[in-house]
Amino acid sequence: MQPINLDNLRGIDVSNHNGNINWKLVKDAGYSFVFIKSTEGCTFVDSFFKSNYENAKANGIITGPYHFARPYNDPSREAVFFVNSVKSMNGFQKGDLPPVLDIEVNEGLNNQQISDWIQSFISVVKQETGLQTIIYTYLNFSINYIENIFSNIPLWFARYDVNVPEDTAGWNRWTFLQYTDKGTVSGIDSDAVDLNVFYGLESDLTKFINGTGSANDVVIGNNNLYPILQFGDTGEGVRILQKLLAKSGVCAGKIDGIFGNATKNAVENFQSKKALVVDGIDGPITMNALNKEVENNFQNLHTLLAFGSTGEDVKVLQALLDNAGYSAGIIDGIFGTNTQKAVKAFQSANGLDSDGIAGVKTWSVIKKY
Repeated sequence: MQPINLDNLRGIDVSNHNGNINWKLVKDAGYSFVFIKSTEGCTFVDSFFKSNYENAKANGIITGPYHFARPYNDPSREAVFFVNSVKSMNGFQKGDLPPVLDIEVNEGLNNQQISDWIQSFISVVKQETGLQTIIYTYLNFSINYIENIFSNIPLWFARYDVNVPEDTAGWNRWTFLQYTDKGTVSGIDSDAVDLNVFYGLESDLTKFINGTGSANDVVIGNNNLYPILQFGDTGEGVRILQKLLAKSGVCAGKIDGIFGNATKNAVENFQSKKALVVDGIDGPITMNALNKEVENNFQNLHTLLAFGSTGEDVKVLQALLDNAGYSAGIIDGIFGTNTQKAVKAFQSANGLDSDGIAGVKTWSVIKKY
């Protein structure tokens, strides 16, 4: 996913656990948005939601409700309870943040059941409100319980102590990032506050809320989110670029964080393929196009590969395997014995059939790395 940038729009999320809040002090401290817990399961309404919602809005803070899921309940029943509860307190107003489904416990359900539960919940909310629900979750839960079918749903991702969150469960971008649960905020007396950042600036958030922009199709006003990368650059940003290039079907060689000739050539090839300005420089427009290509077309970009296959797709496979810790040796585009061994080792470590063939399931898993 894209790296965190604390220069972008900052916000918090709160519940009854945070007690009474002085929202003027929160606004003065530089926080522009807040997600407020409204409901949980089918019976619990947060007693602080109404006052938090009204007072935060009165102080110019963009607000929105979140619902904590209890998957042992029927998802449609929970969705209706959430919608009716928020509506009864004058929520879902124009200019509010979209509703959020906070899904972080499975309560005995497997990944297929949890994914079906999520799908049902967000469908009912859409029917009842006309609004697209945001999904909130964290890394381990998303890996174990959410299938790769929600990449078109905005993600509010809880990921602490990392600068570049991992791709997960089909998502390669976050819309909101909760980067710590140990913050301190003027106006809130509780021991710790969850701190968040939006992917862009306030103008981008307005576009997102109004449905004229999303985390995948707005060229961010603050270009520091996607720093310009070019020949000679090194570091994690280059590694992210190289991974995205590989996942888009263009191999930049070894994913090593070094922007050399191979990476420059790969950027130029991708730019040419997408009818962009061909300059070999990775800026916001190229990076947005890469993210779209990977999200929308990943499964169609790669064919079944087996012993004896050759070509660019094999180079991509070799590069992604190497990045995941399963080196096939030289990235040469030849599916030989070493590549077959690397595929088998990767498949075994990820619970796949160890047949040494890179098919749909193998490509789906390797996309996460």
